[in-house]
Amino acid sequence: MHNNKLVSRTRQIYLAIVLLGVLLAVGVYGLAASVQNKARQYMETDLAIFSQVQQIGMLLSEQERLLYEYYATEESSLYEEGYLENFNQLNSTLNEMAGAGRFTVTITDVSTHLKAASEVAAALHTNLLSPQTQWNLSRSQLEQISQHRRTVLPLLKEIEMATNRSVNNGYLSIIQLLEITVWVVALFSLGIAAISLYLGRYAARYISLSAENETLALFPKRNPNPVIRIDAKGKLLYANPAADDLIAQLYPTSQHSMASFPAPLSEALSLASSGGELCAQTVLEIGQRFYAIQSHWIAEHQTCDLHVRDITLRHRAEQALVHQAYHHPVTSIGNRSYLEKTANQWIAQQQTFNAVMIDVTDFKLLSENFGLADALACVYSVGYFLQSSVQQYASVNSESDDVCLFHVADACFMVLVKTQGPAHRLASLLNMLRTKLADSIDTPIGAMRFHVTFGVSDYPVHSV
Repeated sequence: MHNNKLVSRTRQIYLAIVLLGVLLAVGVYGLAASVQNKARQYMETDLAIFSQVQQIGMLLSEQERLLYEYYATEESSLYEEGYLENFNQLNSTLNEMAGAGRFTVTITDVSTHLKAASEVAAALHTNLLSPQTQWNLSRSQLEQISQHRRTVLPLLKEIEMATNRSVNNGYLSIIQLLEITVWVVALFSLGIAAISLYLGRYAARYISLSAENETLALFPKRNPNPVIRIDAKGKLLYANPAADDLIAQLYPTSQHSMASFPAPLSEALSLASSGGELCAQTVLEIGQRFYAIQSHWIAEHQTCDLHVRDITLRHRAEQALVHQAYHHPVTSIGNRSYLEKTANQWIAQQQTFNAVMIDVTDFKLLSENFGLADALACVYSVGYFLQSSVQQYASVNSESDDVCLFHVADACFMVLVKTQGPAHRLASLLNMLRTKLADSIDTPIGAMRFHVTFGVSDYPVHSV
């Protein structure tokens, strides 16, 4: 969960930095494009118009000079070559200015005056070429041409002033855009500085957390009990050093599946991974050792943590206590409690059986002659003899669980025999016991023959 939160926070910071970078790039690009447009307008339009206005003024002055010189010298080449070439240059310059799409009305007025002046100049040329030149008319025509030039000059001045204003506004706009760019870069730098401080603190926390996690990671590593993590399919993901022997038993060939797991453990893990118990306790015998395995299903990671404890000593102690509770302390033959447990189990299973009571009638005489301790030792010898005989009979005639011997009192034994199967089972057992008990039995005080009595009951016939 914490790793997911850390990854999410890292992605958020990364996206924030990327977003700020994109915004800065877009902003600076937009400002740079605006500066470029202003500069292009200044270089390609305003300066060109300003230069063209200056050129038109010079051409007009040169045009008027040529006509006055023509009037003074009557050299027709001044008109035919100089003036007409000058007029063509004026028309070309005005056409270029008109192509820029600015000052259209003013340029139209200038063109009108220049055309009118050219018509007067053509009339002047005709007058000067005639044999009888009318000098007063020529002077009047020159005056008209000068008047057209003087009329055009304010128009050119108007274009020049408008161009100057445009250049000045463009300059101010460029300065403003550059200032905005500087502020944007400065704010971005401050943002990066703030993010750097945050990342520094975050990195410090991350390093501190990593150190803490590294310390916490030592707990399973130094845990004397096995700790194992597997995925939903049983693939081994982690095991601490204490689990090496257990891993060798659980994964004899491959560590990628739970195919070699004991059936109870596989069932518990399958139940947990399918949404059943999130925590299950399983006791298993693996490699002559007993383990208590507590499995925890981690749904968000789809993994299962196994916390294992070696309970071999405890299990053996428990088994010893159980054996002590259900068996005679000397002969290790089942006692009265074990008799009751076995009988209740068979009754619950609706199993028919015979109960054979065997009583050593010589016990009182032995106690009087040899004392209680030696008398009990003799009875224990009888118990060993009966146990050996019953086991021998069971191995030949039936399953070992079908015939059970119990030591229910000092000199009293009982045999439970299941009656299903061969009909002569009980009779053959009694005949065998009578035959064997007819012989002497080795005891601590010597070989002896014992008198015993048999009592037989049948369940469920004699159960009422």
